[in-house]
Amino acid sequence: MKIKLELFGASRDFSEKNYLELEVQDKASINNLRDIIIQYLNKNFKGNKNFIKIVKSSAFCSENNQIISDNYKITKGSKDCYYTSYWRGLMLHTKIVDSKKEKILILNAEKFISNSKFGASIYFLGSVRNINDNKKVTGITYDSHDEMVIKSFEEIYNEADQKLNIKDKSVFIEHAKGYLKLGETSIIIAVACKHRDQAYVLSRFIIEEIKKKSPIWKKEHYENDESAWLKGNPFINEKV
Repeated sequence: MKIKLELFGASRDFSEKNYLELEVQDKASINNLRDIIIQYLNKNFKGNKNFIKIVKSSAFCSENNQIISDNYKITKGSKDCYYTSYWRGLMLHTKIVDSKKEKILILNAEKFISNSKFGASIYFLGSVRNINDNKKVTGITYDSHDEMVIKSFEEIYNEADQKLNIKDKSVFIEHAKGYLKLGETSIIIAVACKHRDQAYVLSRFIIEEIKKKSPIWKKEHYENDESAWLKGNPFINEKV
């Protein structure tokens, strides 16, 4: 059985490919697939240990836009599913912004969350800073699995009902994709709630959950034309 493996972040950058086509047996497990990938890397990248280390540290597997466990069986009937940027009936806006075509604008967030039923609004903006780990940064390139990022934003919004018991809220989330210069906005999270304590808690909850759950990779660019993909958070104990 032939499968198509999409590549993101360091995998796509180093291989200069958007995807790989690999032969696997029907009902092969994710562990089997991982072994095949490592064999491919050893053969085609001559055992590049740094590359393999990055792939292992920040890789995850998914089917139908769902993160799946190592014991999951791959079958011939797998199909892709795509999710829209809005949930019907929910006051939520999500979007991946292509930095080559447009910029993240706080005005759009203001228009979306503005509502007389809410008494508190908070805007969080993340931007590219010039120093990280004592290295002088000149810019950052972001890569993402767009459909799964949008899905993770929607799930985080929904989890706020259960974990924070904040039912009435308006949330605007946009994240950049592509190259950003120093000072440019990489993410905006705007929230509106009835009370200020809800707004503060919700804003912090969303950004922390995005850091843990959303498949977004970033590559820092330094002086002297050097660059490095940063280690991601592994998706552990995630099952469907």
